[in-house]
Amino acid sequence: MKNYYLSLFLMMTCFLAKAQDFSYVNAIDIEDETQYEEAAEAAMQCCCYLTAVRYDKKDKQREVATQFVKQWVEAKNTQDVMLKNVFEEDEDLQEMYIVFYAMNDLDEEGELKMRELQVAALEGVVGYCSNSSNKLKMTKELKEISKLINAGELEQSIINSTLTSSVD
Repeated sequence: MKNYYLSLFLMMTCFLAKAQDFSYVNAIDIEDETQYEEAAEAAMQCCCYLTAVRYDKKDKQREVATQFVKQWVEAKNTQDVMLKNVFEEDEDLQEMYIVFYAMNDLDEEGELKMRELQVAALEGVVGYCSNSSNKLKMTKELKEISKLINAGELEQSIINSTLTSSVD
């Protein structure tokens, strides 16, 4: 019986997630400090959507939500949050990295340091891509990052410049 309710809940969640409309984010001025709270809330809604549904390049709502999250991250951070030499050739993974970075930053209300957010974002991307139903494959690079995560060495690798930050 529990499985039935769980299945029903998941089906409804997927249905509602597909029914999202993010056209309203275009009206939010991210640079306007009076709209900061609204922008942060919209960014979190976008992140939740983007991490809850499978990856589909043709999804126009995904495109709008991803663009808004990228703008929010750029407006909030004075430094580049991307890691050098990570996902350079894969725009889809870059976008998911930014989404997980923003989601963790919003979820922790700005309490985490950039390095902690980078680690959490990489862990999020690996977790997302590990689920084959999300339609983003584990690349060779992600498999290496996954090994670092499993060994508990990801943060140290970033610090040691195995994965280098553009803000070091």
